[in-house]
Amino acid sequence: MQISGKKICIVVYGIVDGRSIKTARALSCAGAYVKIISYTYSRKSYAGESFQVEYHNPAAAVPSKIKLRPFRILENFTIKRIQTLVLQKKNGLFGTSKVAEDLTNESLDCICAVNANVLEGCAIAAKNLAIPFVYEAYEYWPDHSKDRAYRLTSAERLFLRQSERKFAKDAKVFITVSHYLASQYQTALGLVKEPAVIFNAPFTFAKHPTAVHSPLKIVCLGYFQAQRNLKNIFDAVAALKGVELVFQGEGALEKWFKDEINVRGLHDKISVLPMVPQDEVSDSIADYDVGIFCPQIYNEQMQGALPNKFFEYISAGLIPAMTKTKVFSSFPEFDSFGVFIDPESADTIRRDLLLLKDEGSLSQKKLNAYSAAKKYCGPLHIQSIANLYENVFDEENL
Repeated sequence: MQISGKKICIVVYGIVDGRSIKTARALSCAGAYVKIISYTYSRKSYAGESFQVEYHNPAAAVPSKIKLRPFRILENFTIKRIQTLVLQKKNGLFGTSKVAEDLTNESLDCICAVNANVLEGCAIAAKNLAIPFVYEAYEYWPDHSKDRAYRLTSAERLFLRQSERKFAKDAKVFITVSHYLASQYQTALGLVKEPAVIFNAPFTFAKHPTAVHSPLKIVCLGYFQAQRNLKNIFDAVAALKGVELVFQGEGALEKWFKDEINVRGLHDKISVLPMVPQDEVSDSIADYDVGIFCPQIYNEQMQGALPNKFFEYISAGLIPAMTKTKVFSSFPEFDSFGVFIDPESADTIRRDLLLLKDEGSLSQKKLNAYSAAKKYCGPLHIQSIANLYENVFDEENL
């Protein structure tokens, strides 16, 4: 393979995310030497992996370590904020000049920029080194000004959009997360061709789908953020008979969940479990029936997102219960294995979950979900990543 022996660097601003780990593993499996450079103060060891992870300081001050929360917040919004502004003045909003300098000092054959915050620095370094670069957009940045979850300033959001408009077209390969967003990107940035699509799917499957349970078992994976409509999911299930719910993950709402479970006496109906390593997710949820994710939709990013939890659900033979977005409305065979949930309120979620009654129909959907997963997860997914990077080194495309 043309990527065998190539030195590829994946660049991330923030924690090393699961999708980047999957990419690194796939490329390493194909014979490439892979390094992830992560600009973050949150650091984890990846000893034993087939790739290397190297941490660099981001263009932000080290967060306050004061134990008392009021004083920690005060320091972060005063002294630490000033320190961050000084670093950004020196290196750019996301440390662009430092990213470019760090990468230019590396011996590389290809750079992969993950998201718009490192795109400019990676593009500059690639030009300096006379090598190709790949751009992976996990988010749809042209519409990011409406996003509620990311705590970005107006200046930072403007920088991200401008960076994409200026540098994305120069990427040897442009990758995004769904065909809907690929089409949107081509129009928004005036690209000659649509970006390639790589789904955020797991490399593993559960051993086999389980029979439908009574009561019906529902799982909700991921970070416990209010923006994900989790309180409405909680309230909907709390008012339903014949249904059990598990929140598996971590985040700000964990205390709220546990307090509500205690106050309402829901210990036998709703529970909270910790997040598990991504390689263990499929097996950890295989004994459920339905995987739910139904945020309210407020921008094009959410209309086109295909979250990793969707693929994790089907890899375990679960029925994905999702918000009816543009991407799910057109996803191949979705009606044969999934269901749509109206996210407007706890009442609408409860109403749609009440429709999940017919055991025969649910059993068939679980089997169909597991069968569909084989088209998108596992070995085929690993190969699709490697094949895409082969194009980077295809002489005919240089």
